[in-house]
Amino acid sequence: MTEEYKQFDSAKTDKIPIVPGLVKHISGLKFTELISIIVIFVVSLVCVVFVILFTTGKPTVVVEENVCVTAACLKSASYVVGNMNKSVDPCKNFYKYACGGFTNNNRLDSETYSKTVYSKLYYENEEKLKNILESPVVNGNDHSAERKLKDMFASCTNSYLKERAKGYPFLKKILPNTGGWYVLGTWNSSTWNMQNALEKVHMDYWTNALFRFRVATDWNDWKKRVIEACIHVNVYQDFDL
Repeated sequence: MTEEYKQFDSAKTDKIPIVPGLVKHISGLKFTELISIIVIFVVSLVCVVFVILFTTGKPTVVVEENVCVTAACLKSASYVVGNMNKSVDPCKNFYKYACGGFTNNNRLDSETYSKTVYSKLYYENEEKLKNILESPVVNGNDHSAERKLKDMFASCTNSYLKERAKGYPFLKKILPNTGGWYVLGTWNSSTWNMQNALEKVHMDYWTNALFRFRVATDWNDWKKRVIEACIHVNVYQDFDL
């Protein structure tokens, strides 16, 4: 060990602390080389410290766990993305970036002069309602709202059957249920009941005959609602009974 320390004394490195186990490896190094190694080590250590401080100083990105992944949410997200045109730079034309996909997928034709998200939604809902009204009646009760709606829709949309039937539905179906008609000789004054006839007209055929009912605000107490019976003169004027 004495000879090894003498070698460091000759290299003028007596001021540098020496670990006895490393003497054999560094005894042959010059002083400048040793300083270079120390500088490189210190610089590397400083870089590591800066990297640690930089990464820990960044705000933590919190991943939202409560993300909606239902079929409705995915469909809505897909619809929004489908209306975009990501090939356009949003900094140059944000409208085309956000809505370019919609304009490309919804071209105007000879029957339409404009198309918007709202008009498209309107016509899609109209088509869905049409399919519902044209479907078979589930509730077969004659007084059910479903049957009344679907029968009325069918009578309004089938112009061919209306033209072919002429007045047959009114003469053969409606009049017999309401007591008949004097002109046709099917009315009998002894068996006719006005209350039953009005009930049929109002409930079964949704027609305001002589009067109509409505829900209105009580004139004596605005916090209450009352059922009013109005004399039905025409579509523009009603008189309260």
